[in-house]
Amino acid sequence: MSGTVKPLPLGLKLTWSAAIYDPRPTDLILLVQDIAFGVHKDVLQTNCDYFRAMFTLQMVELTKDIITLNLFQPKPFQILLESFYSGYLQPTEDNIFSLCETAQMLQVSSSLLSKCSNFLLSWINCDSVFDIMFWSNSTTLYLPEVHSAAKRYALAHFSDLLKSDVLHKLSLEELCIYLSDKYLVVEKEVEVVGALRTWFQHNDQVPTHTVSDIVLKCVHTHETPSSIQHVVKALIDSDESHLNDISVFFKERQKLHDIFMFWSLSDSGVSTGYGDVFRVSPSTWQASKYDNMDAVEALPVSDMGTAVCCVASVVYLSGGGNKFGAVNWIRDIWMFDFSLPVERWTAVGKLTESRRHHAMVSVENCLFIFGGFGKFRVRNIKLECFHLSTGLWEVLPVMPEHVVSPAAVTSGKTIYYLGKGQTIYSFNTIVKSWTCYQCQSLPSPGVMSVAMHVDPRKSNSFLGLFSGDGKCCLQSFHLDDPIVQAREECSLSLDSNLTFAGSVISGANMLLFFYTSKEDTTRSSGTSESLIVRSFCLQTGLLTDSQVITGVCNALSIVCLPHIPVTQCLLLSPNSDK
Repeated sequence: MSGTVKPLPLGLKLTWSAAIYDPRPTDLILLVQDIAFGVHKDVLQTNCDYFRAMFTLQMVELTKDIITLNLFQPKPFQILLESFYSGYLQPTEDNIFSLCETAQMLQVSSSLLSKCSNFLLSWINCDSVFDIMFWSNSTTLYLPEVHSAAKRYALAHFSDLLKSDVLHKLSLEELCIYLSDKYLVVEKEVEVVGALRTWFQHNDQVPTHTVSDIVLKCVHTHETPSSIQHVVKALIDSDESHLNDISVFFKERQKLHDIFMFWSLSDSGVSTGYGDVFRVSPSTWQASKYDNMDAVEALPVSDMGTAVCCVASVVYLSGGGNKFGAVNWIRDIWMFDFSLPVERWTAVGKLTESRRHHAMVSVENCLFIFGGFGKFRVRNIKLECFHLSTGLWEVLPVMPEHVVSPAAVTSGKTIYYLGKGQTIYSFNTIVKSWTCYQCQSLPSPGVMSVAMHVDPRKSNSFLGLFSGDGKCCLQSFHLDDPIVQAREECSLSLDSNLTFAGSVISGANMLLFFYTSKEDTTRSSGTSESLIVRSFCLQTGLLTDSQVITGVCNALSIVCLPHIPVTQCLLLSPNSDK
């Protein structure tokens, strides 16, 4: 057993001793800013490379009983020291940054550093994301996984961050790095100008001659002197109304997407049921598991009846359930945030009653739910609005026509859904009233509407997908015409083993997904399943051949979300003011 160290210098008291954890006499005193720590050399060597090198490479400190450490702060050093002895580390929002910096300087064990990183990953939100994002990639610290996760969240949640006060707290360099990223999820380019404008209002005035350079870097404009001049004027002018007049000077951002599949079934042959979330790359059609759905339903089946809608980078799910008629309906409204590194599922509210095979759409931070069935197959014609900001429900005028699994979409502040016959209904969320459009040339009532999308080619135009009678057809219709005339875009003949699974709009293409099932004597189930996709180009009217999606063999809900890759870190310059 080691002996005790020599007495401390006159006037210096032992502030902390490892004796509270280890009964052995301490054999070393560490001085950190005149704070004295009584420790054991072997414990230090076991837990961090910094001391292992100090005591094994014949350094001058090897023979000393008292060592002064000038590079460290006492509080985070003590927390880490205690974790060496107890094996327990509990970071907090107040100490995590200093704790990480000290842990990296000491070169602590990977398990301790992982605890710090995991805490940072779980702490990412709108208030903390920029602190974590830029701090984890500073010139003195490098945590690439943490930086990448924070950046992914920040890019996906631009609309939320725009409403908060965190953007104007960034340095101009940080703001430009953020806004200039090509994967920024932004609906309208004017929002980027608004973010810059708000920053200028809260910070020292930027020299006028540099504003055009900032615009060129951050805003997608036509790169002509006139376009840049108008955007700069709107940016620095005190009259905010100019923001409404500059849309003609913007270029459309190229938006890349990934396909996310909920209630997915793996094609591995070792399936646990329809309980996984898969992400599919449209360039390779390779699906990979992204998450599970255990938080929503532990034992999902092949017909959940759940409604799904997307808002930027967030997916909402409501209703449905396992084994209808039993008591296990899904009553929570679930939010899935694909940009989070951990804990992506959050319950944000509860339905007022059980629902299945209904529609759910979003307008300005509100979820609108209508149609489908309630308990005992009772038709539900209620239109209800759930306010995400308050958690309160609002009852609205009932549907003019009941539909099961309504094909619905939103445009601006209006909701649209397809009726059973040659009818389209719209609900204005401002005046809260329904309007009916009679549409010529829509398929007969015997053919079911299965999906509805906004047509990106023309304002106030929509695309409807219909399935039945052995075919799937796509039709477009424009609601500004005196008589709404539908026009067939394409028609597919469907084999008896082919079932429509879903559709999404990705850029200038509509992706059509189909589930196939056929006899297969090589499988224990006797059937073989697969998921195929066909792409319809809205500009040319051309339809690609079928491609098999590898990794999944079926999915009950398919959505399109922004593509945000795992990014490379962008180091700030050493003279950055943060």
